Amino acid sequence: MKQFNEMNTEELVNVVKSMGLDAQSSFGQFVKARALRPEIGMKEFRRVWDRVPGVVSPEVVLPFNPTHVLLENFPGAVKKEIEIIKETDEVIEWRSRFGRGGTPLQFVKSLEVIRK
Repeated sequence: MKQFNEMNTEELVNVVKSMGLDAQSSFGQFVKARALRPEIGMKEFRRVWDRVPGVVSPEVVLPFNPTHVLLENFPGAVKKEIEIIKETDEVIEWRSRFGRGGTPLQFVKSLEVIRK
């Protein structure tokens, strides 16, 4: 598998699109993957974004940096490490190592920040 710094522009845009974020947030991930020195700006990123499918092969491992431990208020729920994508007054959108999800705030039993 190629590292992000070995991917060409189109390959990297495809990988960040596959993370399921909107174009604006994905551009932030693209810039981060390019060590804050992207070879294209948002306008060109959007053109490439519209061309690529946003699907990666199973051997590509997406970066996952958990920020919180979530415990939902459901019978049998277990704690899971998540990375918060978006938080509103009603819901927390997150992703885990197993995919994306969302939890309405009334079903959040606890949300602990992971200290690194």
